[in-house]
Amino acid sequence: MNSKKALAVFDLDKTLLTVNSSHLFGRYLYKCRYFSFAAMLHHLACYGLFKIGVLSLHTMQLHVFKKLFLGRSYTEINQLAEEFTKQVIAKIQYMPAVQRLRLAQEQGHHTVILSSAPDFLVAHLANYFGVDQWKSTQYALDEEQRFATISTWMLGSDKARCMKQISSELGIQRECVTAYSDSIVDLAFLEAAGTAVAVNPDRHLRKYSRVRQWEII
Repeated sequence: MNSKKALAVFDLDKTLLTVNSSHLFGRYLYKCRYFSFAAMLHHLACYGLFKIGVLSLHTMQLHVFKKLFLGRSYTEINQLAEEFTKQVIAKIQYMPAVQRLRLAQEQGHHTVILSSAPDFLVAHLANYFGVDQWKSTQYALDEEQRFATISTWMLGSDKARCMKQISSELGIQRECVTAYSDSIVDLAFLEAAGTAVAVNPDRHLRKYSRVRQWEII
């Protein structure tokens, strides 16, 4: 029987972290000479178009996957992701959100990370934060353990559904669920929780949070 009576669910990029972990990892791979200069330019272009609203998060991730990860070895990428996490994690935490996570853990709440970043990267970051559970965008592998396709997405509406499923499985009521995110893209996720907290929010989420009187940290 579940003994936890509250659920704290965190976005990862620009929430628990000050950066977009996928973008930073792409730069790390280029520095390790795992990608060509042309591939890195494609990555930067896609990320830039996403930042100005030309590409959706879904489309941006699909472009990056096809250019940078399709056919690559999971074992190699996973090892690099582990090394990357060890090198950067101390420098990229957004402490106001991390402090909320640590407080929730101290109080015995069920803690979760839901992220649109790829699973091989989120796994190491979630392990560092010591959360009870995490879910993210999943990259499926072929028989040779190479990346074949994106099998599962974890965007705003997906996060909302996932959070509802977790709270239902644990028998935790909606009013005891708190969601943390930085982006208006996660609006469905934030609105599905009993309490929404905007973490260093983008312009649109900041405005919306003020209207709804959501806490901003």
